[in-house]
Amino acid sequence: MMRIALAAVLILTAAGAQAQSNALPKIAKDTDYAAARKTLLAQGYVPERLADAMTCEKDDPRCFPETFSCAGTGLGACLHIWRRGNALIEVNTIGEQPVVNRIRCRSGC
Repeated sequence: MMRIALAAVLILTAAGAQAQSNALPKIAKDTDYAAARKTLLAQGYVPERLADAMTCEKDDPRCFPETFSCAGTGLGACLHIWRRGNALIEVNTIGEQPVVNRIRCRSGC
């Protein structure tokens, strides 16, 4: 009986550690994207270039290696993809000098 209880504790502890390690990064809304990128890198995220990502213009200040898409709505809304382990997140930015608007899980979080 003691072994079953110990096994249950170990499983729950491992699941909790996994959930915490895949938690979304804490970056405040309206943070400059250049600063947010440094925070993401420091937290172990790496830029992810997806095969179907848009091609950026070299002089577009909203464009980074991880840029997936930018809308032509006039708001300068862009979507950037980051990976840490199995977790894939989306960082939405707005503005010509992009700031973070939202972060959400795409998969594995």
